[in-house]
Amino acid sequence: GALLQRLRRGWRRGVYNEHVPVNLREALYLKQEQQAKSIGLLSHEVSRLGTRLRLSRRELKPRLRQMESQLGLQVDALTSLDRRANQLELELIQLQSQLGTLADSSSQQFMVLSKSLIQLKGTIREQQDGLSDLVAAAGRRGAL
Repeated sequence: GALLQRLRRGWRRGVYNEHVPVNLREALYLKQEQQAKSIGLLSHEVSRLGTRLRLSRRELKPRLRQMESQLGLQVDALTSLDRRANQLELELIQLQSQLGTLADSSSQQFMVLSKSLIQLKGTIREQQDGLSDLVAAAGRRGAL
């Protein structure tokens, strides 16, 4: 659109050289030179950035390898710890089961012992009552 308007203005003024306005031809030539300079600067900048990128990669490769090896060691250690934790969990479950069994058997033994003590106390009372009856009966016989 803008180029056509310039052409029309130039046509009206009669400022043409080989069917293109002189000012427009100069403007296009200047634009082309500016673009060539810009392209040259940008390509140089891209080249510098590429060099910096290669150097950065070279610097970071040993660090990355070191981090990878450390990560591998950490993974191995964590795997070992996880296995140990699972083993300890199983041992804990077994110990809890054994403690539950011991508690049940202890409570059963306590119940048996308490029943035995109650029976023993009953037997001792009966014998004491029987003994006191004998003493009382012997005291009555001696009084006769």
